[in-house]
Amino acid sequence: MDDSSRILCFGEIVWDAMPAGIFLGGAPFNVAYHLSRHGNRVYPVSRIGRDFLGDETLRRMKAAGLSQDLIQVDEEHPTGAVVIELNEAGDADYEILENAAWDYIQPDPPLLDAASGAEVLVYGTLSTRGENNARLLGDLVSRVPFRLCDVNLRKPYDSVANALSWASRATVVKLNEEELLRLAPAGTSTDLQAKAEAFAAQTGVETVIVTMAGRGAFVWHDGESYAGTGPKVEVADTVGAGDAFTAGFISRYLASGSLEKALQHALKVGSFVAGCRGAQPEYSPDRFN
Repeated sequence: MDDSSRILCFGEIVWDAMPAGIFLGGAPFNVAYHLSRHGNRVYPVSRIGRDFLGDETLRRMKAAGLSQDLIQVDEEHPTGAVVIELNEAGDADYEILENAAWDYIQPDPPLLDAASGAEVLVYGTLSTRGENNARLLGDLVSRVPFRLCDVNLRKPYDSVANALSWASRATVVKLNEEELLRLAPAGTSTDLQAKAEAFAAQTGVETVIVTMAGRGAFVWHDGESYAGTGPKVEVADTVGAGDAFTAGFISRYLASGSLEKALQHALKVGSFVAGCRGAQPEYSPDRFN
């Protein structure tokens, strides 16, 4: 990847409260972590509280080698948190605490300057649950040429209209098959490939990535489709596996320009993380070659 390329990951930084403990996470943060592990020049864009969890966030970021340049500190709102319950299969159910610092990211000069010089912007629909972030993100997407929208339909922040609005502003949209079934136009074929094509036509997005849990994933682009499955692993938990997939896809696509190679690499990275405890295991990208 060109050293001048700059990737911004916009949205929530939260602490995941799980049965096994409390872990630093949030989809944009997880994506940034895995992009960094792949050697990319990445900047998490978020806001934390002036509290213990905020201080610990900065300490963990420093230890992981992640930039803190675009992390803002909020004097009024607490660092975000999510209560996560896992079922026997390791799948997660989320309760996302409201009115957190990450809901109030500000359009300060460092962020706007960084966006004007960025090549890639990663954002999720969850980050737009409040008017403040939605307004700011609307400005940021106009500044960055390559935009990946990760659809996050998590109740009660699962508005179809909102998801379609933000998908329409992206060049690439990633979503799972349940989300595709909700967002694709009514009356289309039950075939997922056909639904992805209809969704692309509906939103005007160039590329659609659909993940299908243990059955792999496929990419639809300009009438062509590429499908694959990841290595079989014993699932430890699924928290962060989709974010690792996203990071693996972006990193390999920027390096190769090939959607097919990007998909295969993403599946390897996502499967690896699903077999690990936690969203941010240590690894070298060489392990996937």
